[in-house]
Amino acid sequence: MLKPYGIGSANRRFPDGTQAKGFARNQFLDTWARYCPEPKPADPSAVPTAGLLPESAV
Repeated sequence: MLKPYGIGSANRRFPDGTQAKGFARNQFLDTWARYCPEPKPADPSAVPTAGLLPESAV
């Protein structure tokens, strides 16, 4: 499923000498940035104020 994005598994070696099939984090960076961009910050003026208590009631 990841091949169209240029991501594939390979043998990964660990410091203790063992190895296993897996992925490297850096393989996902470009694809993640393109298809899952950071959310834009919320517009503070768009926050609903209905139902909030007035300052004097707090």
